Amino acid sequence: MNHRSNEKQVVLVTGASGLLGGALLRAAAGEWTVHGLSRRSGGDVTAAGSVERAVAAHPAARALIHLAAFTDVSAAHRESGDRAGLCYRTNVGGTQAVAAACRAAGIHLIHVSTDFVFAGDRSEPYTEEDETRPIEWYGKTKLESEEAAQGAGSWTIVRVAYPYVAPPAARPDLVATIRARLAAETGADLFDDQIITPTYGEDIARGLLLLAAKRPQGTLFHLAGATSLSPHALGLEIARTFGLDAARVRRASLAAHMKKDPRPRQRSLRISNARWCAFAARHGLAPPVGVAEGLKRIQEAGSE
Repeated sequence: MNHRSNEKQVVLVTGASGLLGGALLRAAAGEWTVHGLSRRSGGDVTAAGSVERAVAAHPAARALIHLAAFTDVSAAHRESGDRAGLCYRTNVGGTQAVAAACRAAGIHLIHVSTDFVFAGDRSEPYTEEDETRPIEWYGKTKLESEEAAQGAGSWTIVRVAYPYVAPPAARPDLVATIRARLAAETGADLFDDQIITPTYGEDIARGLLLLAAKRPQGTLFHLAGATSLSPHALGLEIARTFGLDAARVRRASLAAHMKKDPRPRQRSLRISNARWCAFAARHGLAPPVGVAEGLKRIQEAGSE
């Protein structure tokens, strides 16, 4: 479909009311027409036929960004192995329904997945070619959802890692949670023997919109931040950026914690975003920022 210069492109979004959905709506403002598909709008991903009817109601759309997911990892662990549970029905069954609706309507599916599809047991950054081996139920359902997404026919899969966003947000993310704890007298106990790759939500949002515009077929991207670090180091960076007491950032051990809480946890999730950066550069989009810059942007947004 050719769009005249004064026309906004139309994109459908599941999970628009969630953490990344809010960032996506802000990034799309003025440039895109976004239709959110939700239970309220008649696009319940867990209800057979609901999504297909909702997608068919928007014939101008050429892409659907699938953000809706069950992301509470601890709650997912309590449902381990339960294919009738809400986690599996949302992440796998919901993606199957979305993919079928996209295939029926002839539109491109952009499926958002997670770095939790990896075991997190190595020090090297994970690339798109590396073996997926999830160690807990949430990651297993998201890996299966990647397979389901390919049923759309035309698809792109995007793995994101520890997204954090500027307020307002639908729920507290990792950065907001740590910041709140540091602002309180209790402080925060943060692992210094774990590595994660936090990603600024606006970078994810703008990346997803680029994919909605270009619709690369059959491609997998790691849309992740430029910095991999421990939660403890992240806490110190948060304290520095927001003028909080760094003495309240206390060292904790993942290894010691897992002796008390046996839920499987990834030790090291360094994520390579090289493929994404190359794609973004070809289309004039800046690469994802590192933690220091992302926190600075949130701080500046809060002071406006």
